[in-house]
Amino acid sequence: MSSIRKTLPKRVAAQKKALWKKGKFTSAWEPYGYRKSEEDHHQLIIDEEAAEHLKSIFSMYMDGRNYSDIARQLNKDGVLSPTLQRKFYKTGEKPLPESKPWNNYEVKRVLQDVHCTGNSVFGKYQQSVFQGNKQRNRPESEWVHVENTHEGIIDRELFQQVQSKIQEYTEAYKKKHQQNNGAIRNHNFYTGKIWCGGCGNRMTLSRERNGT
Repeated sequence: MSSIRKTLPKRVAAQKKALWKKGKFTSAWEPYGYRKSEEDHHQLIIDEEAAEHLKSIFSMYMDGRNYSDIARQLNKDGVLSPTLQRKFYKTGEKPLPESKPWNNYEVKRVLQDVHCTGNSVFGKYQQSVFQGNKQRNRPESEWVHVENTHEGIIDRELFQQVQSKIQEYTEAYKKKHQQNNGAIRNHNFYTGKIWCGGCGNRMTLSRERNGT
């Protein structure tokens, strides 16, 4: 049994890596805007309806709307979140949008997913069935980048502009909320549960020493 525990993960990893290098999609969940081809489940094809919503998300973000605004708009319009979209693909029955609505995290994740450009990045995470399917992040040096694996939805130049804008927001957020000038951070019930609508990071409570 111990030998299997050692060799099986290596064999599985090698098989996956071989597929990745060919641009074959191996994840259980499709990126938003895509679904798996019925002829080849390793190939992504565009879901036209979701693709239009994806374009709208990028457009709204570039127009200056933050994650919260975008999520509210999508929920108002009854757009299925990525989680519900995948459920729809699996069951064929359209779920109620309000059962799992859009949130800041989902919007940010969609905006940062390079698959929408037609390129793929594989191997970001490692999962072990022998450790209860625990998932860990792999170092970026181990990621497998493959170009033109499927048809793109978002222009690559636009995608890069969005990434730059997200990075600017993130850096501004960190700078604004870093501990300085005697400020102290207090953890309370809401710590880790409230996300910034602008940059998508968790919000923290800061208070000056004089209590203001």
